[in-house]
Amino acid sequence: MLFSDLALSRRLERAEGHACMRFAAARRQLFPELGAAWIECGGGLAVFDGVDSPVTQSFGLGIFEELTDEVLDAVERFFERGTAADLEVSPFAGVAALGRLCRRNYQPVEVSSVLYRAVEQPGPNPAGNIQVRIAGPEESGLWSEVNARAWSHDHPELLEFLRRAGAISIAREHNVAFLAEVQGEVGAAASLCLHEGVALFGGAATVPELRRLGLQRALMQERMRYAFSRNCDVAMMVAEPGSDSSETPSAKASGSPTRGPNGAAFFRASRSSAAIRPIPPGNKARVPNSAAVRSPARIAVVRIARCLPAAPAGLPPRSSPARATPNAAR
Repeated sequence: MLFSDLALSRRLERAEGHACMRFAAARRQLFPELGAAWIECGGGLAVFDGVDSPVTQSFGLGIFEELTDEVLDAVERFFERGTAADLEVSPFAGVAALGRLCRRNYQPVEVSSVLYRAVEQPGPNPAGNIQVRIAGPEESGLWSEVNARAWSHDHPELLEFLRRAGAISIAREHNVAFLAEVQGEVGAAASLCLHEGVALFGGAATVPELRRLGLQRALMQERMRYAFSRNCDVAMMVAEPGSDSSETPSAKASGSPTRGPNGAAFFRASRSSAAIRPIPPGNKARVPNSAAVRSPARIAVVRIARCLPAAPAGLPPRSSPARATPNAAR
């Protein structure tokens, strides 16, 4: 049985942090002029993937080592590249760490839910006319195009951004790209990132004309089957609270399961993190009333959730594929 504790929080934070680090590494290989970089500091990871990239942030600060002013100084110096210092900080870092951040003029900017479940062998795909396969190197362009077309249906202005993000994602180390087709027509794409037994289910999307045919269900099952075959024991995904994720409905109540398209229950993890950034001097940082500790699973600015940086102008929220692709995409 999986418990929502510090040990799980560390594993989830590491898995997502390493997925983002590998995304930045792939970008540096494909587009070296953009200066993608990363450092380990205070037990956590800080990643720079470009000024407007959703991957530019830190993971795990304060849950592996004490969050000190010296650690924050080092992280802020790292982000002196024309971008804000966006930090994701788990409540397991403690009240002292959150207080230190408030004193340094940080404030929460966005919230998302981290969902997890044990990895189990799924049953056979009931839809016989749907096939799912791992995209080979020769299909990287196809995967990127399907992924971009599916996600850009609601954000057509992001088509080129998503094509480039898709090309980086499929080139990322330890990323497995999946394609789903119905009656021979490819219509959906998804990704899976593995790190030390944790399977991070990245953004998945279906082109508009082939939706509601079971492609997402099939992608979920085959990614779970792949994770099981690679001896992963924890599956995770990230979604914005209250959003309609293409992979799973948002969780409704603290501690209640969320049903994915294959009926598998994903539970909210009581590992949560707040993505925060400094506010200008003279502005008083305010912590919402919800920051008060009301129960063991309700702490900081989040309730079994994780705060993420606000989308730059022109970008969709993190729950969309443009934000989920490197997590994780999501």
